[in-house]
Amino acid sequence: MEEKKRIKIALGEFGTGSGGQELFEKLSDKMAREAAWAGAKILCLPELSACGYFIRREELLAAALTAGEQEKKMAATAKKYGISLIFGYPERDGEAIYNSCLAVGEDGSCIQNIRKVNLWKSEKKRFSEGWDFPVFETCAGRTAAVLCYDLEFPEPARIVSMNGARLIFCPAAWSFAAERRWEVDLASAALCNLAFMAGANYRDENCCGGSCVYGPDGRQRSPEKEIPIELSGAGESRLLIFELDLDETEKEREKVPYYEDWKGELYGKLIKEAWEKRKQSGSLFSSGLSPF
Repeated sequence: MEEKKRIKIALGEFGTGSGGQELFEKLSDKMAREAAWAGAKILCLPELSACGYFIRREELLAAALTAGEQEKKMAATAKKYGISLIFGYPERDGEAIYNSCLAVGEDGSCIQNIRKVNLWKSEKKRFSEGWDFPVFETCAGRTAAVLCYDLEFPEPARIVSMNGARLIFCPAAWSFAAERRWEVDLASAALCNLAFMAGANYRDENCCGGSCVYGPDGRQRSPEKEIPIELSGAGESRLLIFELDLDETEKEREKVPYYEDWKGELYGKLIKEAWEKRKQSGSLFSSGLSPF
């Protein structure tokens, strides 16, 4: 796969978080077509976009597919438009259901399956936890995806960036109550890891939208183009096109020596010691009260 220094990416912002599989297939096909026409090589869609985030448990279970089954459903779309797809879906693996994200290449092949590690509140009752943060190859070079709440912890983005990721996607279902955190978390992850962060969110009565890209300097990038997507039942969906100069990551990393000065062994030792002390005290918080 030829690695490009300058690349256009697309972020699909769904106007509904409860559309179901049929709407997803129509909406993703239309977005892939528009993104490809605009010159984008990668299209990222929100968390659990294949079924909708705000659906009942029985609907979720009915929609759950293995990674191979989900790949087959989206392979034709990727091949037809010559674009890589990154999107959320409910993954079935034996008896377990994961909140997962699949990266499908422009040739329709499965590039990587990613499982959400940090589950948000009620998600713990619906999904099993993932256990790693993989990095994979796309036409943008080393690429990664962290799913929604995984963004709120500094470690996932740091792990994938230290494993070479220059472009990190974040498929999300991010609420209005946490809107400020969405902006701050994306910006800080980009700046602290000197990487591009690209977040794709829903935009409806539950989620705040705000799909965007932050560069390795921590600054938000303006989209080159915004394309309204009109489809019955899809709400105010839109497609955002960004052109990125991936060499900016190397330039920033040459100027700012975060990686050279990072003291991983020391941090790991001190964090482990602090964690053990908190566990022994019976609480992870000094006040003894959980903040949740």
